[in-house]
Amino acid sequence: MSTTETNREVARRFYEEAVTQGRLEVLDEIIADDATDGAGPAGGAGGRDGFVQHITWLRSAVEGVTATVTDTVAEGDRVVVYWTIEGVQRGNVFGSAERTAFHRSEHQHDQVPRRPDRRV
Repeated sequence: MSTTETNREVARRFYEEAVTQGRLEVLDEIIADDATDGAGPAGGAGGRDGFVQHITWLRSAVEGVTATVTDTVAEGDRVVVYWTIEGVQRGNVFGSAERTAFHRSEHQHDQVPRRPDRRV
């Protein structure tokens, strides 16, 4: 598998396995100890623990959360991921109060796995 394809697989695993399935142990394989979660909550933990904290919070605030990778653009060791998150918001999410209706949001995220161990 090429570096580009390996990086796409790391990105896919993050959203599908860690976020959607809640398999936080996957983060040990794909996130470096000193990685920074730029989308995590303010004042959150750093490193891999910050990713665990962020996903745990998201899964508790959004019932049935599903993160779907809709497209990736990769070149060299950079991957841009376009993804959609869906679920029922049951808690405060980025300042927005609880909703009982279906919620969908589309985002993009740039991951740069430049480490020799192929972690982000």
